[in-house]
Amino acid sequence: MARSTVTKDDGVVTVQGRCFISSLALGVVGVARVIWGHWLVESMYWHFDVTFREDKDHTLDKHVAYNLHYA
Repeated sequence: MARSTVTKDDGVVTVQGRCFISSLALGVVGVARVIWGHWLVESMYWHFDVTFREDKDHTLDKHVAYNLHYA
């Protein structure tokens, strides 16, 4: 189980626990690194969704989609 604590600017503290099941033969530090790495990637994708509104882009033409994202 991994527990995270978030304190917001208004002083509200939220504690959330996440349970993971794995057959990896890692110690506590190794498992913590795997979990941390996973959430780093997830937060990057959340940033793309919010900042660039990627979830709202329903362009089907691949050339147009390329131009929207890489132009």
